[in-house]
Amino acid sequence: MGSSLGISSHIWASIKRFWQEHPWLLIAILWPMAMGLGFIGFRKYFAATGETRSIWDILYVTLQLFTVESGNVTHDVPISWQLETARLLAPATTLYTVFQALAMIFRQQLQHLKVRFYTGHVVICGLGRRGLTLARACCERGQNVVVIEKYENNERIELCREHGAIVMIGDASDPDVLREARVQAADYLVTMCHDDGVNAEVAVDASKLVERRKGKPLNCIVQIVDSQLLDLLRAQQMGMGSHGSFRIEFFNVFERGARAILDDYPCFSQGMTTIPHILIVGVGRMGESLVAHAARGWRSQTSSRRSRSRS
Repeated sequence: MGSSLGISSHIWASIKRFWQEHPWLLIAILWPMAMGLGFIGFRKYFAATGETRSIWDILYVTLQLFTVESGNVTHDVPISWQLETARLLAPATTLYTVFQALAMIFRQQLQHLKVRFYTGHVVICGLGRRGLTLARACCERGQNVVVIEKYENNERIELCREHGAIVMIGDASDPDVLREARVQAADYLVTMCHDDGVNAEVAVDASKLVERRKGKPLNCIVQIVDSQLLDLLRAQQMGMGSHGSFRIEFFNVFERGARAILDDYPCFSQGMTTIPHILIVGVGRMGESLVAHAARGWRSQTSSRRSRSRS
């Protein structure tokens, strides 16, 4: 019993989410439905009253239903269920259509107003492929997500909004844009722009925004693609880890990917004496990271073996 109720609620939630994500599809269904029921209902009504009306007359009075006009219907004759339904459905469809149109026109203003009340949310800077994946995952976990994207023609914007995230068009390196996204009240800031310099600048600006913040710190996760810059920033920490309201972590997707590959497919094992043979096809950033981590692992193993032999 309980499992069936759970399945039913899940199905209902899925249907509700589908219509929320595709409101114009619902409108495209409601308008013909209301028109059809109204036309059939008026034809039956006029037939019952003995009036002779052309198709165009019936269409005209049917259209009047959408403007909250009853078509001068009297209760001297029975009113069919089709007409009764259309008299309620047509004005409701009109109101719903107007609401969706206004929501689309003023969506950005409404979103900015909604963000003003956000706390404990996730702010993502840069809507690339990884940014979209992260935004979708956070939305599925029920977290409020604000995405800052510089280019308004980014094809991922609508996909991101369909998943429930709020997308703000602006430059993430602008402190005013970060302030508008309520970074000062967020739990997480993830900056994944295509430029390492922009990502570092966003982190610096965010650190200044939360200097006087009380309670939980802002967790700032910064993507740095250049491995040399990544090592430098990790060593320096850019002077941003000095106050308790801000925590920063730098990451490199290629570095983490290389570690994951070598963990799943180790190149060498403890005790081996021969130098491992590794073939890497294509030395891009991922290839460089694989070579570097494999070399570090091999050096670490040979150094520990030498230490044991000396002792």
